[in-house]
Amino acid sequence: MSLNADTLPAVSALVREGMKTVEWQNKHAAGHLPTDDVGTISTLLEMVADDERVVAASIELARVLRATGGQDVPSEIQPECEFVAQAVGSVTDVSALQAVMQTRSARLRDLLVDGKPAQGASRTVALPAPYDGEWAGIRRAVTLLCNQVQIYNATRQQEAMVEAARQQGVEVHATSTRSDDGSSTSIVQFAFNPRSEPERRRWWHRFTRRAGGDE
Repeated sequence: MSLNADTLPAVSALVREGMKTVEWQNKHAAGHLPTDDVGTISTLLEMVADDERVVAASIELARVLRATGGQDVPSEIQPECEFVAQAVGSVTDVSALQAVMQTRSARLRDLLVDGKPAQGASRTVALPAPYDGEWAGIRRAVTLLCNQVQIYNATRQQEAMVEAARQQGVEVHATSTRSDDGSSTSIVQFAFNPRSEPERRRWWHRFTRRAGGDE
């Protein structure tokens, strides 16, 4: 999920890493993870490595926000960026948190090298207090930011589609709805006959290819 090119790079970097953590959370909740020992530990290693990158990117975003005041951040995602910065600011010692997370990765690597069963891996993944709560706070803030960025990008794409259609003289109707869970649905409807309006049909094909990144 990429933001506009002029958006603060630190936001884009965090969202890129944060989306990986969100995907892992969804897979874990759905039970879509390996069950064999090697597969389990290897997957956990990938997960905790992503966690470490999320923490590092969150720290960097908080630093940049302090330095710039977030002037390059779109207003639509500023509250979520500030929430991430607040979560980082609530960590007692960020270096200690990172060190504990790195130790966790090292222990998992030892389990993998030693060929030990994966039963103890879940205990290895658990962080001790207060680091567990501090990491949970960062993860929650990053998840909210990722969700808001998805909504922001979808809105921008909808606006681009509507503007492109109007420039072609195509009748267009756009609606957006926000669910109680915070998700958003955007619908764009175009009114033209692809059989009798070949020019507009060709425009539509070109536009959808560009929107999908095929051009």
